[in-house]
Amino acid sequence: MRIWLIAVLGITLMNSRIAAQDAVGGQRPRDDDSGAPANIWGGNAVVMTVGDEGATLEFECATGTITERLRLNSGTKFRAKGTYNAEHAGPTLRDEDSRAVDAVYSGTVENDRMRLQVLLSGQKRPTHTYELVRGHYGNLTRCK
Repeated sequence: MRIWLIAVLGITLMNSRIAAQDAVGGQRPRDDDSGAPANIWGGNAVVMTVGDEGATLEFECATGTITERLRLNSGTKFRAKGTYNAEHAGPTLRDEDSRAVDAVYSGTVENDRMRLQVLLSGQKRPTHTYELVRGHYGNLTRCK
């Protein structure tokens, strides 16, 4: 009886640990040519959650969405379209217009490091560059 109880507890603990690993981004991280790792990436002033169909981004005073799957070209580079929505401190008013603009998110991924650049519509050069680490929530202080 005692051995059976120890075995059940051991299996339960192993399953809990596997479930906790799967919880990041809804699936285990993957590093293959099919797309960028599907989990959390963070750095100074940014957190990016990558999924199979794109990504969501939180900046200190903005949010962003990548509306297409992140695919790695040449094994390390990516470029994807999305939107960037500038925000401000304080509440959002009911009749306030969205400040969303088209954006192109590009960068490189090497192991657990990502360099992310944000090019806003109408700009000739990236307006923001970030260094992110896989599995890190970053240092983000929202302006709201």
